[in-house]
Amino acid sequence: MPYYTRSMKTLTVRLPETLVAEIEAESRELQCAKSDAVVSTFDLADQLHRILDLMQKYAGVPMSMADACLVRMSETLADPVLLTTDADFPLYRRHSRHVAPA
Repeated sequence: MPYYTRSMKTLTVRLPETLVAEIEAESRELQCAKSDAVVSTFDLADQLHRILDLMQKYAGVPMSMADACLVRMSETLADPVLLTTDADFPLYRRHSRHVAPA
């Protein structure tokens, strides 16, 4: 069994109530279910090669798998905005040249 499938954990994200209320209000306006408000299309298995490349490239920082996933996600979006408290994040580059937006 590959390493990443043995070590995968569930991540629970707690959002501020004001943000949840805003998402719910927008969902009602758009007539969509709560479960449709936030959709992740990121597939770790599909992106693993690029993530491991990023981790190797930034091994001296070091870059965690979570950091690599965020950088990779930002590479797949046209106008990404990331929220992180990681002090190393400004060192990472999208597509090897653009500062990762944090």
